[in-house]
Amino acid sequence: MRHPFRAPEYRALAATALEAAGASSLPHVQAKHEQAARTWSELADAEDARMAARPQTPPSGV
Repeated sequence: MRHPFRAPEYRALAATALEAAGASSLPHVQAKHEQAARTWSELADAEDARMAARPQTPPSGV
């Protein structure tokens, strides 16, 4: 079973976290959201790498 490609979802979550960081006036809350954005971005990059390393399989049923 193949897993869905989730990098776009992770990048959207990173963008949301960055928006939250920018909207916060408390430094520790900004830092929390910035760390979350970095983590989501790292996950998206890892997902891209995983997809690039995946062997290509021809479509079935033909």
